[in-house]
Parts: sequence; structure tokens; C-alpha cells
Amino acid sequence: MAIIGILIAISYPVYNNHVIKMNRAQAHIALLNMAAGMERYHVLHHSYEEATLSSLEMNNYTDNKHYQLEIGKAEENSYQLKATPQNAQRKDKTCGRLTLNEIGQKGISGTGRIEECW
Repeated sequence: MAIIGILIAISYPVYNNHVIKMNRAQAHIALLNMAAGMERYHVLHHSYEEATLSSLEMNNYTDNKHYQLEIGKAEENSYQLKATPQNAQRKDKTCGRLTLNEIGQKGISGTGRIEECW
């Protein structure tokens, strides 16, 4: 019994970390798809202003509902996209909210490094 308890104590945090990283990967994909949509929108309207998730044909959440997606800022020649953790993903204090702008600059609100979060 003690051995099983030790194995569970070791494997559970590893499993949770893997799930958090997997959910974060879905947020990366969603933000990159949003960025592509923003570029298409700019080609049609010569501006990012008034772009919405609906006009980009995007949902408000990632497929697994662990990140809420939003266009944080949309100006004539710039934008910032955000993916905010929801539910159990809020435990991801290392990365927190993920951001992406028009020049491909990536950001986080957490305590970690961008390299480990993106």
C-alpha cells in the first residue's frame, strides 16, 4: 500500500503538469488561428479596427473550454489577442494569460518565462 501511495504522489503532479501544457498548446493554436484571421480581416478592411471573434469566425473559447479568447485591442495597424485561463487551467500560474500581437510578439501574465510558455 505504501508503494502505491508513493507512486500516486509522484505521478499525479506530473500528470497535472502534462494536462496544463496540453491545454496551453490548444490556446497557442487558437491564438495563431486568430492572428491569421486578423490578417485576412486587415486585407479586406485595410484596418484591424472593429474586428470581432465573430467576423474572424472564431469561438469565444478554445475547443476544450480551458481558455477564453478575446481581441484585447484592435486599432488601425495593431492588435493584441488574449487567451485567458478558465476553470482548472487557472492553476497555471507559470504562464497565466497568453497574448499575441500583430508582429508575432508573444506574452504571458504569469511568473514564468515566455520560452517555457510558448
